[in-house]
Amino acid sequence: MEVTEVDERFLIRFEYRPEYLALVARFHGLLTFQDLLQIAPQVHGHPNFPDVRGVLFDMRAARTGHDPKELRRFVDLLAERREPRGYRAAYLVEDDFAFGMTRMFDALAEGLHDRARMIFREERAAFAWLSAT
Repeated sequence: MEVTEVDERFLIRFEYRPEYLALVARFHGLLTFQDLLQIAPQVHGHPNFPDVRGVLFDMRAARTGHDPKELRRFVDLLAERREPRGYRAAYLVEDDFAFGMTRMFDALAEGLHDRARMIFREERAAFAWLSAT
């Protein structure tokens, strides 16, 4: 497991799950969309995990202060980035607010990149979906 402390507000724990060919990024603390943009290069193309076919973004321990306007801006900025093609992204959330914001992101980002996205409340279901072909 690799731990990345971005600053005193939050940290990310990366772990590789070879049985799923998945990278898990577990977020802890206060997280903003700007933080997510800075983190993206670490997740996509991480040098220690070259054969990743899916990413599980575990947001259950993260606190967010996002609003819909910030979300739209985030999607616009994300559209300018190049992402790997064809991988799967699972978002693991706990509360209704995070679920709703992630659903809004999913709707706004529809067709943005060639990847499948799903939102989950249970880790086991997320891994099952990531490993499905």
